[in-house]
Amino acid sequence: YKFFEFDALNPNRLVFWDGSMLSIRQCNDFSVVYEYPLSDNVLLNIDYYNNEMLTYSNGHLYVRDFLNGTLLKDIPYSYDASYWYNRCLLIDHSIVSFMGVIYFIN
Repeated sequence: YKFFEFDALNPNRLVFWDGSMLSIRQCNDFSVVYEYPLSDNVLLNIDYYNNEMLTYSNGHLYVRDFLNGTLLKDIPYSYDASYWYNRCLLIDHSIVSFMGVIYFIN
């Protein structure tokens, strides 16, 4: 998997992304809670408190709805976010990097 972690609000759930499909599964029986296609290059992080996630693909940061993958915001980004030193995080409707806050969503 390209990305996997426990759901921060519900530790009985796992989030998996294989580069083409994102799925959220129950830990106890591995049943699918929901899943949908997600074909961006990198899944940077998930803001579970606001049901949003940050992805990167071809010079753009994408803020997506975590529950269904719908695009909420498209932000041009001149750095390759797949490298650790250019990596960004989505925290409470703000995109932050090692350089500081780079974008406020709202």
